[in-house]
Amino acid sequence: MDSTAGRIRAAELIEAEPHSSLRRIAKEAGVSPNTVRDVRNRLRRGEGPLPGSSRSVEVTEGSLPPDQPAAVSVQLQDIALGAAKVPRSMGSPKLDQSRKSPLNTLIRDPALRSAERGRLLLRMLSASATLVPTRAQLIDAIPEHCVELVYQVAKESAAAWEEFAEDLQRRTERDRTSASAQREC
Repeated sequence: MDSTAGRIRAAELIEAEPHSSLRRIAKEAGVSPNTVRDVRNRLRRGEGPLPGSSRSVEVTEGSLPPDQPAAVSVQLQDIALGAAKVPRSMGSPKLDQSRKSPLNTLIRDPALRSAERGRLLLRMLSASATLVPTRAQLIDAIPEHCVELVYQVAKESAAAWEEFAEDLQRRTERDRTSASAQREC
């Protein structure tokens, strides 16, 4: 099983409680103490919590196929929980530290963590969650000539997430209807 979600959760816990024991963080994040030690060391060196990730993401012109947008080449794992380069003045992005946060519940769910598509969903949700605490600073950091393009991409992304949420709502309603029909039989 890929430990991406566990490493991200461990990084959250380390940032929230830097003096906690390796074992306590490992137990809560669902990873080994050695993994927590590796994440802690990576964070101390200014790296992201994931192996092969660094805090800077570079895409050079010509490094991608012409038909592939640059955003596709940036691994979501490189963005999640501060792996993307964030100026020190902005602080590090933090996810909701509440233990009852729906995202934290999902990150600990073994059914999502054990499947590639589940891990992709967790990375996408984690990347989106980092926007909340850094939004104002990110807006200020956008060069004037890029504002319209970032606006367009943000609107497209918001529409995609809205459609995703509506699909989930329809699925929930369908499942409830199906469950109540089975009880009536």
